[in-house]
Amino acid sequence: VNLIHLDDCLAIILLILRKNIFSEILNACADTHPTKQQFYLFNALALGLVKPQIANEPSAAAKIVSNDKLKALLSYQYNHPDLMQIDPIKDYDF
Repeated sequence: VNLIHLDDCLAIILLILRKNIFSEILNACADTHPTKQQFYLFNALALGLVKPQIANEPSAAAKIVSNDKLKALLSYQYNHPDLMQIDPIKDYDF
């Protein structure tokens, strides 16, 4: 999945506004791309939730989005480049 942490999303929006970069198409997503099953299973188990039922994803349809252009153009380094490293209990606001 191509996900992004809210902190990074807001920081990127601010940089786009400050640098007045409106004519570019930028892909904003974390550096890592776990499968839906990996991401949602990890978070559900960490939060003590029931294991989610996720349909098998066809590997041919998987699309990895690159954030390289965004990082180069904005000189941006993600605060949360790997969402699998976030502790759902400590780091998520409920």
